[in-house]
Amino acid sequence: MQEDQYITYDSKENLCLFNQYNNEFCEERLTVLDQQIIYGKLHGMYKKALNKALKNSSKSEELINLLQEFAEDEDDSQMDQIFEEDTSDKENEENVESSVPILQNPRKKRGKGRPVGTKRFKSSCEVSRTKTKMQRHCKQCEKVGHYQKNCKEKTTK
Repeated sequence: MQEDQYITYDSKENLCLFNQYNNEFCEERLTVLDQQIIYGKLHGMYKKALNKALKNSSKSEELINLLQEFAEDEDDSQMDQIFEEDTSDKENEENVESSVPILQNPRKKRGKGRPVGTKRFKSSCEVSRTKTKMQRHCKQCEKVGHYQKNCKEKTTK
């Protein structure tokens, strides 16, 4: 272990390893998380704009021109200042919401297999049975309507 790293045991019964003199790792991690949040927001807006642009040809041309202008713009510092002003206004409105991802209910998916409440489709080579053939048959007298246990001819033999 290096000299400036310590293992401490806090009151919450957690072990933590940290560097007291160098907090660059934590700051880099926060910027990565911020970048991921911004990427998610941009990706969502891009998908919405793309869907709208695909519906109208004039809107698609506007979107293409806007994206080309943005990509060719060499003055990144000015764009960063504008972006920081916009994000600071939004952060004042949504202090907690920007750091916490928004959770939504999962989408309902159709299950595999036969839907509940539907009957099985019979094959073309299968013979469909009528209600008369599905009645009870006695093995002893081979008559319809009762089983061998309740057969009246059993007692007579």
